[in-house]
Amino acid sequence: MKTRIINASTELKNEPSAHKRTMSSVEIAEMTGKLHRHVLRSIRAMEPAWAKVAGSSFGLGSYLDANNQERPMYLLDYRECMYIATKFNDEARAKLILRWDELEREDRAKESNTLPDPTDSGAGHTVHELIEWVGALQRLGGADKASTLELMKKIAEEKGLPMVDIPVSTENTPAEKRPCIEKLTPSPAKEKDKCKIVRKAYTLTDLLKIHGKKYTAAQFNQLLIEKGFMEILYRNGEPYKAIALKGLKYGVNSIRTDYPDRLLPVWYSDTFPRLVELIEEPDPF
Repeated sequence: MKTRIINASTELKNEPSAHKRTMSSVEIAEMTGKLHRHVLRSIRAMEPAWAKVAGSSFGLGSYLDANNQERPMYLLDYRECMYIATKFNDEARAKLILRWDELEREDRAKESNTLPDPTDSGAGHTVHELIEWVGALQRLGGADKASTLELMKKIAEEKGLPMVDIPVSTENTPAEKRPCIEKLTPSPAKEKDKCKIVRKAYTLTDLLKIHGKKYTAAQFNQLLIEKGFMEILYRNGEPYKAIALKGLKYGVNSIRTDYPDRLLPVWYSDTFPRLVELIEEPDPF
């Protein structure tokens, strides 16, 4: 179906830039092999819940169809696309994720054509690029563990990321004596106290054991993905699991200090029982 977009007036609230990357419902329909009217119907049904939680409605636009008639369409950013994709089948959802990965690579390629300021400490790079850079330094012997930790803290402060210190445990280390994983957030109060412990988080394996659940980590991860709390993303063509927007109330995507080029989803201990309840609830349809 050939279309021509003639109006793309978005209504995205609280966005710093009017040029935020979006994908039209027309493209989503063509890419997933669905009829556009069916995609519109699904988006309209899901929009009220999104507006209630996120505080903003989806972007609106219009296009000319094959008969040169103006038709409505939606313009969705990445988070909104991942939200509506929870209703797609696995194949359609995979196509959408891969398309966004392609768009992000295009954006990074455009950014790489701009020379950075020599005084720029990394603000012009993506988080994944910075993580990979620190990991490469460590593997090449260019930074010991202490130096790597300082680099990661610097990146976390500049990017507003949580910082997690995960010790390397052994089979002889009692689970109850392992240091817990802490989420750290920047605090403007004192320079020396820029990071303060605010919540405790643990790996999924530890929490399932603590709460006596019979699931394996792999089984529970699959349920989290099916319920929309986790998602499969791609970096350099390799898939990895990350906590989705819906799941950020219950956990955080952490940066490992022992493997700084990898992300590790960890879950808050105080909200994990509620997360289990939501996972075990039957689907409404």
